[in-house]
Amino acid sequence: MTASTVAATITAVTPIAQDIYGITLTTVQGSLEEAQPGAHVRVQLPSGRERSYSIISQPESCAAMTIAVKDEVDGRGGSHELCTLATGTTLRVSQPQNDFTLDSQDVASVFVAAGIGITPLWNMITACEATGQPWRLHYAARSSACCAFEAELAAFEAEVPGRVHFYFADRGQRLDLADIVASVKPDEGIYCCGPDRITHEFATLTAEFGTRAHREDFSVAEVASGGYELVLARSGHTLRVEDGMTVLDAVLEAGVEPEYSCMSGTCGSCEVVVLDGEVEHQDFYLSDEEKASNDRMMICCSGSRGERLVIDL
Repeated sequence: MTASTVAATITAVTPIAQDIYGITLTTVQGSLEEAQPGAHVRVQLPSGRERSYSIISQPESCAAMTIAVKDEVDGRGGSHELCTLATGTTLRVSQPQNDFTLDSQDVASVFVAAGIGITPLWNMITACEATGQPWRLHYAARSSACCAFEAELAAFEAEVPGRVHFYFADRGQRLDLADIVASVKPDEGIYCCGPDRITHEFATLTAEFGTRAHREDFSVAEVASGGYELVLARSGHTLRVEDGMTVLDAVLEAGVEPEYSCMSGTCGSCEVVVLDGEVEHQDFYLSDEEKASNDRMMICCSGSRGERLVIDL
């Protein structure tokens, strides 16, 4: 990790929905800064992987926090590894970071969540409740069992009917994003988090919203194919990237430690300059124009279309 970190121990693991857990981390060395709604931390796992997880606990304490983790047994990420760790395991955790902030100037806030995408929105909702700011939520999940915070959200809906809308796939219910966006008033902000299918559609539909539209996705990019030579111009290494490997895998094996975070092609932390070769882009971070320029890449998922790739690392 390149950011400031603290040592924290897993002190509790609490189911909050099917395959979704709240994992409480209590500091044993150092303290955590106060986290604002929408914030996440990066966790370094025993395997050496680093992953980002949304903070779902309230910010009263700087000695502990609870993060939301979805256990994906067949996923490429580290979430399954984290979910299998025993209580008492100590990990390195970054200070809270936030690229998905709640705008207190909104007259009202509209939240759109799909699946695990509810987790960064949860503290935004509770913050709105605390300040009296109006809000409404549209939340799509596979089923009621997969719906995190269902009881709490149902209680909010009972207090103010019409502000919580569930869409459960097993009941044939579908979230219509175009209708939701069309209902947003000019003085309201809208926030969306979920898989890339949802967030990409959201970006298109809210293109004219400017700073009133906010999105974060939990997509995992496909990994580019291997079978090429990789040259690290600054450190002087010439490596082989085999099928099944990422550029990042090869670089780390060589003892070079670049900055990286999400491992899913979404955050931009692992961007490097490309000096020679043609990139096979697989990330969600760069625009089509930036990809066409062929002068940078995300090494967690993108690779080479040719037999040789030279990067500034």
